[in-house]
Amino acid sequence: MPHSLINPRIIYEFPNYIQVPFFNSPDEIAKGIEKVLKEEFGLVSDSYTYKNVVYEKVSSNGKFVSCVSCDTGTLYHFALDVEEHCNGFDLVPRELFLNNGIMFIWDNLREIDNVKFDFN
Repeated sequence: MPHSLINPRIIYEFPNYIQVPFFNSPDEIAKGIEKVLKEEFGLVSDSYTYKNVVYEKVSSNGKFVSCVSCDTGTLYHFALDVEEHCNGFDLVPRELFLNNGIMFIWDNLREIDNVKFDFN
């Protein structure tokens, strides 16, 4: 199965990724997300940090992040957004509002053959 290189300007959605309400630890969810990144996009990461989010707008801050909604079970992957202006466009950190969820920030994300992604 060919891997699809991830586009940092696209928000990827996986509806009903987890069953809600969920009772797993964030680390168990992260293992599942790592499997999705590897199998769907051919990406691996050295490590991650996570943050519980309640009624908050989260920003990628120029990194690749995954967010899981604990209300709907949807998984989102995103990094950058395009901001157009009169002289062209800029790539800016993408933001997403989560009512109740978990945000995973992936460190040193790279292709399986170790080509590192730089989202800045």
